Amino acid sequence: MDTVNFRLACCKSLGCPAERFEQMVFDYCLHEHARGLGRLVFRLNPSFFEWDIQLIRAVADASDMKELEMEVSDYFYRRPVTGFVHRKLRVRVSAKRILSLANTVFKPRA
Repeated sequence: MDTVNFRLACCKSLGCPAERFEQMVFDYCLHEHARGLGRLVFRLNPSFFEWDIQLIRAVADASDMKELEMEVSDYFYRRPVTGFVHRKLRVRVSAKRILSLANTVFKPRA
């Protein structure tokens, strides 16, 4: 049986092509209050979200929740959230939403 990683599980569960994985997870995992502003900032200055995209890339190959949780933890250890817009306004990807999405797509089907 082939190992399914987070990227494949998301694409299968949400019906998106693999080349849209990063954008789909980014859109899904932005803090809800920041979605409109976040999408606008992303269009105007994609590099503003460089660390968020790096987090999404880091978790993409995780094959289970434990591995994904370790990647998220490692990400925040290496790169704590800084800056007024990221930290105070929370215009960023939510780690909790990534974990929730992963929990949904990795959940065994009965």
